[in-house]
Amino acid sequence: MGEIHPAIPLLCVCGNHDVGNRPTASSVEAFKKDFGDDYFVFWIDKMKGIVLNTNLYFDPSAVRDIQTCARSLLYKQQVRMNHLLSGREKMSS
Repeated sequence: MGEIHPAIPLLCVCGNHDVGNRPTASSVEAFKKDFGDDYFVFWIDKMKGIVLNTNLYFDPSAVRDIQTCARSLLYKQQVRMNHLLSGREKMSS
């Protein structure tokens, strides 16, 4: 990261590799206890970021309810972005 120009802002996000490719409710909770939410939305100035726990999509068999919540968040963000792009909604933080 030392080669990245200092004018470029960075946001480091903890990875969810310790929940494995087959997450369970307890492994996701352990991750969240140590690092915080495993999927979320954030704004930095006018840039919107979306962080997803991609392991919920690799093998969601033991975490369908968690995956459903993550998908709902992603869907809501997609709908909101469509509204922003169409001019039906103003950008806010």
